[in-house]
Amino acid sequence: MSLQPGAGASALEPDPVLGAALGNSVSNRFRLLLIAGIVVLGVGLFLNFTIGAIQEGWGPPLTILLTAAVMLGAGWWVLHWWNREIILYERGFTVEEGARVVPIRYEEVARVYLQAGRVSYGGLFPHERYLCLLTTIHDEQVAVNGWYRHASQLGARLNALVDAALRPQIEARWAAGESVPFGDALALSAAGIECEGQVLNWADYGGIRIASGRLTLLDTAGESWASPPLASLYNLTLLVAWLRERTPGTISRLPGNTASVV
Repeated sequence: MSLQPGAGASALEPDPVLGAALGNSVSNRFRLLLIAGIVVLGVGLFLNFTIGAIQEGWGPPLTILLTAAVMLGAGWWVLHWWNREIILYERGFTVEEGARVVPIRYEEVARVYLQAGRVSYGGLFPHERYLCLLTTIHDEQVAVNGWYRHASQLGARLNALVDAALRPQIEARWAAGESVPFGDALALSAAGIECEGQVLNWADYGGIRIASGRLTLLDTAGESWASPPLASLYNLTLLVAWLRERTPGTISRLPGNTASVV
């Protein structure tokens, strides 16, 4: 079903707690069948030309038994993923794993980790690899990746909905004087940026540059002050949005500052 706002969502039932349905994504069943088929075929051919070629009478029966075991294992794996589904609602989302349905409100998500890139196997079969990993305040984890159809669209929309819920929470923590982490070594506060024990005041902050898998923080002279790898950061879209808002010449919206041109 489409992940565009309102498109196809009318076919989904609203949730009494989470509100109206916005869209959904089911497991990538073609990929499941393709991988299972390749494994069964590959193992079957290997067994047929190894154990099955043994002249003694136990060779062919053992080949059949082992092939059947592989088929059963592959079938169980496909069924394990077959009915997985994520449904987005106005105030949260549900993760369905077979008969188990887990509801999660957007404000219960504490961290969003994003990873995307183009990979290939031996230079063949290039494809996009995408991961949107959400960790809740209860330490539950939900991974949106290639095992779901339209994973990048689902992840982008889910990330945007979580961002909208996280933003006021983080701004309230800033207003209370807290420093909010966006990774193991990077945090923001109303006073400035903290990275690996160093502090860059907002008055000395000059902007950001994103390249070669790193987020480079610049001072007012345009020099690199710190350059943490993107892979070490979470809630990245919120972080980048706030840093761009604080770039000189834009409108400041961080707590403790009236909206003004910096």
